[in-house]
Amino acid sequence: MVEIGASPDSKCEKSILIYGHMDKQPFGTGWKTDPCDPVIENGKLYGRGSCDDCYAIYSALLAVKAVQS
Repeated sequence: MVEIGASPDSKCEKSILIYGHMDKQPFGTGWKTDPCDPVIENGKLYGRGSCDDCYAIYSALLAVKAVQS
């Protein structure tokens, strides 16, 4: 969870929730290594969640940054 406080001069009392999904599914089969331990192989990152929904937190933080300006 990331919590960002209001700007010091803000008079807003409302909040906003920005959410990206969280995987809760079983790992499944076929992993060569522990899926919770990221591994770099041939220049690529492998591991559970290494490319799944990464955009959500990044785009949320950029949105916050944009409205703070």
